[in-house]
Amino acid sequence: VGNNNITRRLVNYFQKESKLVNVMGIFDDDTKGREFQGISVRGGIRDSIAFAKENDVTEIYCTIAPEMHSYLYDLAKDAENHFI
Repeated sequence: VGNNNITRRLVNYFQKESKLVNVMGIFDDDTKGREFQGISVRGGIRDSIAFAKENDVTEIYCTIAPEMHSYLYDLAKDAENHFI
């Protein structure tokens, strides 16, 4: 969740260093429809949980501060309730 410099560093790390993590998409309200290193921005931040449930995602990484987007607290609680 998020599309910023930290997101790009995280994607680079997972693509180069970790064979155990498959980055399935990026979710960001401001950059829908864009792509970074073959990873699509699949939707807005609020779309991430539905995508995770539909695609058996087991972890979500967030690179934006919840203080800037207070609904991230609810998103985190929803993810936790679904064991994501």
